[in-house]
Amino acid sequence: WRSNSVGGVLMKKSTPKPSKADLARWDKLYGMGCIACKKFGYHTYPEIHHLNLGGKAGQKRRGHDYTIPLCSYHHRGLPRLGYSGIQMAQKYGPSLAKQSRLFRTVFGTDDELLEQTNKEINT
Repeated sequence: WRSNSVGGVLMKKSTPKPSKADLARWDKLYGMGCIACKKFGYHTYPEIHHLNLGGKAGQKRRGHDYTIPLCSYHHRGLPRLGYSGIQMAQKYGPSLAKQSRLFRTVFGTDDELLEQTNKEINT
């Protein structure tokens, strides 16, 4: 288990250390680019987003097989250099971190995004 410190309290992640197969999957996700940006015709370097039970932040992660590629804006709501959050939303759509319901309306549910991701990395 990986752990990190939040406010001086040691927190455990809900997923074990990734296997070689998990790392191979993530390499494919990195090559794929952000699944949300693709809908706007952009290819951006992604972070690995673990889907949670019920699609809710703070819930247990579903595991390393339940991962999708999202850029830092779509994943964590971090605007790119020179852009405001409003400008980012206008150009790239909503961020999962800032507007999760709207994000899922625009880009798809967690399971729809996972299905799309899996199709793309297996072709």
